[in-house]
Amino acid sequence: MKKLVLFLTMTILGLSCTIYGQGTWTLQTNPTTAPGQSMQFVSVTEGWINLDTNQLLHTTNGGTVWNIVTPNTTDVTWGADAPGSRLSFINASTGWVLKNFGDIDSPSLGAVLYKTTNGGTTWTRTVLSTTLGDVGIQVQFIDANTGWILLYNMNTGTPIFLKTTNGGATWVPTNGGGIFYYLNATTGYAFSAGPSLPPPYTISKTTDGGASWTTIYTDTLPGALTAIQFIDANQGWVVGDNGKILKTINGGTTWTPITPPSSTNYTDLLVNFVDINTGWIAARDNNQFFMLHTTNGGNTWTQQMLPFGAKVYSAYFWDANNGWAASDWNSTSPAQIARYTNTGLGVIEVGDSKNDLVLYPNPNNGTFRFNLESVKESLQVEIYDTAGNRVFENKMEKGENLVEFKPQNSGLYFVAIKVGEKIYYKKIIVKKE
Repeated sequence: MKKLVLFLTMTILGLSCTIYGQGTWTLQTNPTTAPGQSMQFVSVTEGWINLDTNQLLHTTNGGTVWNIVTPNTTDVTWGADAPGSRLSFINASTGWVLKNFGDIDSPSLGAVLYKTTNGGTTWTRTVLSTTLGDVGIQVQFIDANTGWILLYNMNTGTPIFLKTTNGGATWVPTNGGGIFYYLNATTGYAFSAGPSLPPPYTISKTTDGGASWTTIYTDTLPGALTAIQFIDANQGWVVGDNGKILKTINGGTTWTPITPPSSTNYTDLLVNFVDINTGWIAARDNNQFFMLHTTNGGNTWTQQMLPFGAKVYSAYFWDANNGWAASDWNSTSPAQIARYTNTGLGVIEVGDSKNDLVLYPNPNNGTFRFNLESVKESLQVEIYDTAGNRVFENKMEKGENLVEFKPQNSGLYFVAIKVGEKIYYKKIIVKKE
């Protein structure tokens, strides 16, 4: 049973209670040993992972089964380890995958782009470069026609920005400000990035589709930037090393540093918000790998430990209740995939509850019985105090209805009984003798 967090508000008419599920991370079966360096879902059940080999992973059942897909069996390619995404789908049918010629242990021999218009059944290829050292860093499309690519030459340190307006059939040089995030065909943001890049770091903005860029923020504090996302035209996030979190609510005109929830020693690897309030930041602190999770726009954060033995490479959240993450590998841990699910209680008003649950006696001394006329199976009983702490839990078999709760203090408590996917709730008053 997942831990429940209770947020309480007092009203003139009585006590109301909003109950949310905390959510859990569960490992999924990974059919390959290759790390998943980029990830995107096109629905709550269908998603893609771009591997660091010439292959992809594809699921149509939320990751219960991942199938290996090879866009081109002749090309010898690999996927880069870099900020940004090498995978971009605009719907379930149409998507692009960026790979590099050669293999991960040899110098890159250029970059190639694969495109599908039938959900991955077939792929076409466009050679972007055959120049020694050119690596495909990032691809993003905002519709069927308009997209951008960043290549980077590992030998000369030269970035190459490309743009297409015909779905990737042809590409022309354009300008760039670094790792980018486009909101639409005209407006985009970017940050300066690079291995061991010292401060200052810059965030830039374009309003003409990448033709020109203006620096809108300069960050002088240590800690290289690693990821960027905009939720809408106003709210955006940039994260980085040393626990760095930056937020804007006015389209990048001003940026506010967000105080990390604990240590500043960790690295923020990526950021993914599903709305203006709910989001995750993947982080690592030495050999601990976790998600920082907020439901109030970054005012407060909780830490969700991940079942990984290596750093997070990619993650994607479809909504507040469904997300996925993929890890790197090391000598002690394979590349792994995990799914986040939150099947919590949603929102309920305890003070005005009308359901089938009857508790008696109420008030009581902690020992009471319950009656659920429609329940004929085993169930889980949990009790929470007004601070949201779970203070009692017990699994009960069919026909059992006696709860022997021994609280430390008298007062108001909340009883939640879960039967399958249904939740029954009631408040009780405990008066210790």
